[in-house]
Amino acid sequence: MPVSKSLSIGPSVAINIALITAFGLTHSIMARDGFKRVWTRIISPTVERATYVLQSSVFLIAIVWFWQPLPTVVWTTDGVIALFIGGLFWAGVAIVLLSTFLLGHLEFVGIAAPLNKLRGVAEPQDVFRTPMLYSVVRHPLQLGLLLVFFALPVMTAGHLLFAGLMTIYMMIGLHFEERALVRRFGETYRTYQSHVPMLIPRLWPTRRRA
Repeated sequence: MPVSKSLSIGPSVAINIALITAFGLTHSIMARDGFKRVWTRIISPTVERATYVLQSSVFLIAIVWFWQPLPTVVWTTDGVIALFIGGLFWAGVAIVLLSTFLLGHLEFVGIAAPLNKLRGVAEPQDVFRTPMLYSVVRHPLQLGLLLVFFALPVMTAGHLLFAGLMTIYMMIGLHFEERALVRRFGETYRTYQSHVPMLIPRLWPTRRRA
């Protein structure tokens, strides 16, 4: 069972921050190229992505299991506004799911490489693509997660703490991911950055200079 839910606010907040920090640090360190170079000397590169997804899943389970609730209500809505916010939440869920499939769901969860090896199929060439949502924002997965985090008709202090901490982690992670993508795709990605916003879709197209 989860740990005791009778802790006071201070210890509860400290535990929750520690859980998100542990998730964020591990998730970020394992995503860095330097770590991957060392890690793939120990394990097969074929399962590197799968181990990354596995550790993320384990830490997310730990967050759910040990999270300390802070039930104070920060905001509450009803009627049409609640329906609208609920719609944004489910739109976020749909964006998250669609984002993983647009660039390859099996690759995202780390299954594609082991399956290709078992089948004797060569790894596909690393090609820069911007299908559908990726032509609107550079990181639609994270946009969907932001909607899931914040688009709630009733927001408690505990959930707001979770959403805030995860947003801070995501923004730090995106900074390093963008740098890695520039190293990986060079000027192609720089051009993409100049024309497509990171998270917030533009309401009107940008004018290209002649």
